[in-house]
Amino acid sequence: MSMKRIEFICIYIMAILICSFMSSPSIAGEENRNNIRSKIILDFTQEEWVKASTVRVVVNISALSKEQNLIRIKQEALSGLKKIINSEWIVTDYRRSKDRSGLTRLNIRAETRVPEGKLSGIYGRVKMVSREGLQINITSLDYSPTLDEIETAKARARARIYKMAVKEAKKLKEVMKIDFNIFQIDFSEETHGFIKRQMKAPVMMEKATMPSQLISVPRNMKIVVNARVILIQ
Repeated sequence: MSMKRIEFICIYIMAILICSFMSSPSIAGEENRNNIRSKIILDFTQEEWVKASTVRVVVNISALSKEQNLIRIKQEALSGLKKIINSEWIVTDYRRSKDRSGLTRLNIRAETRVPEGKLSGIYGRVKMVSREGLQINITSLDYSPTLDEIETAKARARARIYKMAVKEAKKLKEVMKIDFNIFQIDFSEETHGFIKRQMKAPVMMEKATMPSQLISVPRNMKIVVNARVILIQ
């Protein structure tokens, strides 16, 4: 191969490399500009008030009996709960121990949820069911909402925020003539307003249960749902 031909080939290769070097930044810059998207961040807040539709009733049963009578006493206690409130009672704690006298002491904790209207006359019924050797005490009347009620309220608040975000995206399209879509939503939640106040039980209750018994006064619960919404072009 002649020297002139070799020289020509070298010059040709160098020219290609120089052109590639000069054109690459402009191509990359164009690609970066195409990848840049407009982003808008919006903050929304919605509130929901939750009121419990039922009251959680918690009782404690204390019985003292001979070992051979224990099963009968237990059945009597559980059937007594149905007489106090005709509802589905759930036993959450069951304990047996020996008394100094040699008798067996039985302690049962049970609870149920009922509409507030079913509480009418409850203390009188507790007194009727209780007897010597078998005492039933109301330990709590809890008016706080259930988990399902709280989650339902949160879902309603989130649904409103979804609609608000879509509405804002449509407004931006009308004003800026640019299509925006929901890219991301981050939720945070707060709970306010439910305060369990305690007060001494009425005299009628004190006769049927322990003198130090307390009950709670109902309060509504406020759910606050915050959301950060990211819209992108």
